[in-house]
Amino acid sequence: MKTIVWILGLLAAFSGVACGADLGACPDAATYAGALNEQGVHRGQDLINGACAGGTCHSASANGQFRFGAPATLNFDLSGSDPGVVAAGVDNVRNWASHMWHEVEGGSMPPEGTRPALSEQDKDDMRVFLACGAERLEPMAPDPGDDPFLVAHTTLDATCMGCHDSSISDTAGGGFSMGTRGDACSMYTAFVDAGPANCDGTRMIVVPNEPTQSLLVAKLDGVNLNACGGLMPAGTPEPFINQQPEAVEALRSWIASGALKPVDCP
Repeated sequence: MKTIVWILGLLAAFSGVACGADLGACPDAATYAGALNEQGVHRGQDLINGACAGGTCHSASANGQFRFGAPATLNFDLSGSDPGVVAAGVDNVRNWASHMWHEVEGGSMPPEGTRPALSEQDKDDMRVFLACGAERLEPMAPDPGDDPFLVAHTTLDATCMGCHDSSISDTAGGGFSMGTRGDACSMYTAFVDAGPANCDGTRMIVVPNEPTQSLLVAKLDGVNLNACGGLMPAGTPEPFINQQPEAVEALRSWIASGALKPVDCP
């Protein structure tokens, strides 16, 4: 309820006001609220964090080749455990909003082959978020009764699918698909049906009831990684658990409880 009241106040300031020649006007409160995900975050915020940052390109954690030519200080991180990084990301998104929309609308961003192509709905969600002042919302804490896999999926979908979306190519993300962006059931299937990882031919992505033996967890917390490549997201200087501890703990809880299928998945 507090989130909706806050949104109404925000939109009272921006609704009907053109925020840049090519961004259009911020829509009414009902339209804006209709684009919030299950954690109370606007889909445009999630898209920018995942399609533009997400550990590579315009992310403060990305270095060298993993920036794919993005300027070193032009970062658009809208989530993470470092308040300074997130604050800088919000400032950059606001300052570059019109330019970002120009590149996205024209199809030059995200660059072909580095991220899944944005749908027209994706583009409009991003435009609306930018037009309404790029006001970042803090994700609501999950309810204790929430499915831990779905809690983790929300973060992984925004962070990982920029590389591991099956719609990019067969070789994207090191050849490991995490399903299709926005589809929790396809991510579940990708995790539990995956064969041995190609790093040594024996490690499994998910071992039900055994989070410490699951390569997925090792890639995110850096523990028991052994010879199976580096941390994820690629190029990150610190374990993902330091950036998104709630998501990793939710994954551990899901695996420890048997890696059960979400009730709404076929």
